Amino acid sequence: MAGAGVAVREFVPVVALATGEAAERVLAVVTHAGAHQVVRHGPSTYRLTRRYRPMWPLPSRTETCDVSIGVDQATGHTVVYLEGRLPAGTLHAVRLALGGTVPTVTAAPPAYTGPPMPAMSMPPPPPTSPPAGQPQAGQLPAAGPGGWGAAVTAPPTTPMAAGPRPQSIAVEFDDGRRASLGLLILVGRNPAASPDEFAAQLVAVDDDSRSVSKTHLALGCDERGAWVVDRHSTNGTAVLEAAGRMRCPPGERVYLRLPATVRFGDRTLRVVTD
Repeated sequence: MAGAGVAVREFVPVVALATGEAAERVLAVVTHAGAHQVVRHGPSTYRLTRRYRPMWPLPSRTETCDVSIGVDQATGHTVVYLEGRLPAGTLHAVRLALGGTVPTVTAAPPAYTGPPMPAMSMPPPPPTSPPAGQPQAGQLPAAGPGGWGAAVTAPPTTPMAAGPRPQSIAVEFDDGRRASLGLLILVGRNPAASPDEFAAQLVAVDDDSRSVSKTHLALGCDERGAWVVDRHSTNGTAVLEAAGRMRCPPGERVYLRLPATVRFGDRTLRVVTD
């Protein structure tokens, strides 16, 4: 019989991996464990779902863990955010695959707004040494066909290859406010995040003319740069360029050449490098 996973809600900084490689390692560990279904909700957002039966004849239960991978604009390093429940052995293997760093909560994230978790008691803390069959310290789990191959030694402690440090990106609103562009920013009269957007910043703007929708647009950044997405707003979103206005197709990412000015309804914002 399987037991409930341990509660996890933390940011894990990853110094030596790019976002794509961090995602591949997390998914490889979870796939190797074989108990989770992985659903991709965005370019770097995943939901892990596991069904288990605590004991017979109790019914099966379901637990989830949301994973979001992005770049910390203050340091330029990859960061992995975990929220939900994971089996202790799987959580240990994920941390090890990401470099064995000690997880650090860098900010108090918003409360989880997805489906309610089933009521269950907290299991005892995991043992100091992983049980038989779990990866030992300094090793990744051996994968089956098409996986990583044999277990490897602990990831190197040396940083990534030398290169220019990524510039931090900021959003300047026409009312004088300024926000650092992290994983995701939602802008509107009364913006609201969907259940899979648990790490989003919400920025409300005043608009007496109601030209701005409740959740008008989203801003984010990835390996390609900063982007904007119109969230199917009533009056649309456009990027202002020297050649004129480029309207943003609803629901599609439009990558920005910085500095860039974005008009949404009767309001504007600028995306700039610090």
